[in-house]
Amino acid sequence: MVNDTLGYAISSRGRIYRYRGRAAECGPGPILLGTNALSPSFSWAAAEGCFDGYYFQIGSSPGEDDLLPPTDVGLDTFFHATAPLPENTTAYATVRPYNHQFGPAQSCESTMVQPPKNRTKFY
Repeated sequence: MVNDTLGYAISSRGRIYRYRGRAAECGPGPILLGTNALSPSFSWAAAEGCFDGYYFQIGSSPGEDDLLPPTDVGLDTFFHATAPLPENTTAYATVRPYNHQFGPAQSCESTMVQPPKNRTKFY
């Protein structure tokens, strides 16, 4: 290891591998599964590169986390919200891969989620 962000290794077959530490890279944006805004579920494709898990967040604009702060979902590629999305508000879901050394990826793609208007309330 040259330092904590660069190093080399050699395999038993003579292949040389280079390690270069860097921040996690964004993967594909999350997809809303179904149309249930009262109990939404999201899924996404696995990211590539060096990462230790994902943060899932929901905000009132792309990349923000004012409606649901970053939630560590580990290596799962699925998130089920336990609370309904805000009524009559467009929300944006974002998945940010992270690694412990360099933190979360930045400027990841967000998916717009628009809850239905005028929900029926049951008592």
